Amino acid sequence: MTRPIQRTASPLPPQPTGGTGVRVPYQDLVAFVADVFAARGLPDTRAGAAAEALCHGDLTGFTSHGIANLTRLYLPMLDAGRCDPRAEPVTVTDRGASVLVDARRALGLWAAGEAMDLAVARARQYGVGLVSVRGGTHFGCAGHHALRAVHQDMVGLVTANCGWQRIARPVGGRAPPARHEPARPRRPGR
Repeated sequence: MTRPIQRTASPLPPQPTGGTGVRVPYQDLVAFVADVFAARGLPDTRAGAAAEALCHGDLTGFTSHGIANLTRLYLPMLDAGRCDPRAEPVTVTDRGASVLVDARRALGLWAAGEAMDLAVARARQYGVGLVSVRGGTHFGCAGHHALRAVHQDMVGLVTANCGWQRIARPVGGRAPPARHEPARPRRPGR
């Protein structure tokens, strides 16, 4: 005889009370962030893609990779010239199913999405698509980019090695680790 599972805690975090939180409709938030990126020189379509990637963190509860990083990480990178808002990635090596792309200091928030789209296209053609990106910047939540494959009925795996950048601290952490190598596999139906 099986017993029903009883939850001991709510699956959702407690909601702010007494005016302590600000709620913004998701599409309004994405539009605002896209406008901020466009004002820093990103073309509109790439600004929109970057905004969706960044806001995904807040939408899914990974606030460490959400819009808090707009002023903490991405705008300072753009303002200091460490990230090129008009970068045009180039293919360095193309072996059919395997491609190496140089992002040329592109904002990783949109460059990672384009790399995943390329991987999906190659997987449709060759059965597997592997795209490596060098010269990119922090790309936010890996899961956002992996979901691009899922939406096309593919398995998506996104990994990163921020190496020397030391920019992404673990949730609740005081300092970034010496190396940061997350992996976020996703598949359709999950």
